[in-house]
Amino acid sequence: MIRTSLFATVFSVTLVAGYPQATAAQETQTESQTAQTDTVQAPAPPTAVPAAEVVVRGEATNARLRELRSDAEVDPTITAVAEQLSAAMATRDELKADSASADPSGLGRRALEALRQRWEQYVSQLDS
Repeated sequence: MIRTSLFATVFSVTLVAGYPQATAAQETQTESQTAQTDTVQAPAPPTAVPAAEVVVRGEATNARLRELRSDAEVDPTITAVAEQLSAAMATRDELKADSASADPSGLGRRALEALRQRWEQYVSQLDS
């Protein structure tokens, strides 16, 4: 029992005595890495821009903004296609909601022909 206690004491003293040295070495290494990182990432000092160049750069920026705005304007073709798509989707929804489309088995010949024509009109609307 005394042996075990003595061993535990020696082990804990060795562990405690060695820990600060490892921590100090790690801190020194971390500080060195931080110093290297700080010098690499330091921002460049600001440079003076002549007043005449400020105006030129401002005009160039305005021209680029006007170009971007004109590119962002809505194309009339896209607007027309979007309107046609909305109409086609409304027609499709009406056809799907129709009980005859859901279960055409009970329809007569004329009703089936009318239903077929409505679907064909819808398909031709999509093709155009």
